[in-house]
Amino acid sequence: MTLYHFRRIGFLTIVGASLVSIVGVWTKCISLYNSRGYPDSHLDTLLATIIQNTGAVGGIAVALLFLTAQLSASKPSVLRELYRSIEIYILLFYFVVTLLLGYGTLAMLPSSIGDMRFVDTALILASTFVLLVVPVLILQIENLDLTTLSSKLADRISPRAIVDYGLTSVQFDPGDPTRIKYRLITVGLRPRGVDPFRAVHEVLMEAVTARDRVLFGKLFRHFLKQIAVVYGARWDLSSRNPFSYNSPNFLLRTFARRYSLEERIHLSLAILHYAVKRARNLKTEWDGRDIGRHGILTGIGDLIFCLSVIPQADITIRIAIYAALHIGEYYSSIHPFGRIEPFNAYFKTSMRLEEAGKIREAELCVAMLAWISVHTEQLRHDRSPELHNELPEKLRLIFLSSQGQAQKNAAWMPGLENDDPWRRWLD
Repeated sequence: MTLYHFRRIGFLTIVGASLVSIVGVWTKCISLYNSRGYPDSHLDTLLATIIQNTGAVGGIAVALLFLTAQLSASKPSVLRELYRSIEIYILLFYFVVTLLLGYGTLAMLPSSIGDMRFVDTALILASTFVLLVVPVLILQIENLDLTTLSSKLADRISPRAIVDYGLTSVQFDPGDPTRIKYRLITVGLRPRGVDPFRAVHEVLMEAVTARDRVLFGKLFRHFLKQIAVVYGARWDLSSRNPFSYNSPNFLLRTFARRYSLEERIHLSLAILHYAVKRARNLKTEWDGRDIGRHGILTGIGDLIFCLSVIPQADITIRIAIYAALHIGEYYSSIHPFGRIEPFNAYFKTSMRLEEAGKIREAELCVAMLAWISVHTEQLRHDRSPELHNELPEKLRLIFLSSQGQAQKNAAWMPGLENDDPWRRWLD
């Protein structure tokens, strides 16, 4: 859990405590004003103070909320997502209800109220509002950091939003209930919903415009995180220890059970399609330099590795391997950048897939690496010094035979044409 989640838990704790206190007041288990023995003549002063303080603090808080939102993003799509934050609406709810209750109770004076529960409720609401201002402002100020902002925006991407947008088609094969057919719908002129990636895309473009490949790689990992979330897999946002996934977390898997396999593939296919398109566009946006694929390929490789321990993730793993294949293909004519090749980690990933019993996916992964080694310079000897020799014998033989096929037949590509979402994708 991140600090953001702890602060959100603190926010919910304050709200929960206030609701419990209000219930206690109306069930007469708690008495605030009467317990102090104040005379009724003090009520008008107390209520006026509540109204004045709430109005003053509320005005400042609302101004700061809108200011931080405007500073966090200049794009309407991002601002729209920020203003949808439930914390803001809860804070505004307490603000309005406190004022209305204060005014209503004050209007009942100077006659005897007879029931101090209205006053006690106003005290609780006012106190809760003041307490909520701090975590809400902190949560909004965090949005000034692009990494935190991208994480929050990515968390709002759901399979339902993907399905509603109509970019992907996923259905069970009537002839074979165990097989799922999936494809991209890239020729639709009338999308059925709002683009679920729009806000995240605008944040990623901040790094693209700044030509900051390191920042782009960090932001992109948050984007891929949602695939790990729907499968209940562990995901390392820092990328410092991506090979530490030994077993799925019980709590993560429990949370992920609410998603069907069909929804998971919808989400995975849409996000990985965006990854392929973004890699292709970066080649143009960064003047034909190779650096655009590094962060994306590293993230996809780590995603495959963490999904290797998930029983139902086979299809998503294969889609991810095809995505990596086509990203490497797009950059085949460009001289590789740097001494560290992101495809090198895929050799270890293929071995992990074999260990996890995903033989088909392991063989597809090494076949993809063989194709890359023949048709690009990305796995040439000085960048990938005979890493295929570290593979188990079966995978090493598949790698060598795939190399032979790629050398003999320039049109050959790994895998099955019907399983590859981008094999027939028109530019």
